[in-house]
Amino acid sequence: MADGLYAPSPLTVILSNLRRTVVALSNPATPRAVQEEFYNNSTIPGARWVGRVLENPDDIIHADYSNVSFKRDLDHLNDIAVYLERNLPKMAGGSVDLMTPGNQTQCLSNEMENLRVSNYTQRNLKEYVI
Repeated sequence: MADGLYAPSPLTVILSNLRRTVVALSNPATPRAVQEEFYNNSTIPGARWVGRVLENPDDIIHADYSNVSFKRDLDHLNDIAVYLERNLPKMAGGSVDLMTPGNQTQCLSNEMENLRVSNYTQRNLKEYVI
């Protein structure tokens, strides 16, 4: 929280806080330092910014996004995966063995790298999305 407002971090965006994050980023009252940090490190595809204020929060996740919406999105992803496996098997074929042993080196913590997605400048987000 910053000045009583939600202060999102680009390091902690997950589905359960995505709507709250984009609403905060679209609010000009959100502290400039918070907006600046998020803008400089944002990994949200399709984000349109006016200065450091997010212009299109509803394009990213609409206000009434629900578990039903999430299930529908997963179904679409499954359809895409099935299509790719049938038509481009080298891209999507094979299985994943979830029973392999882990390794302690997988637990390393790293400094944040810049994974920022370039600004989206088009007006029609559907042209941007697959």
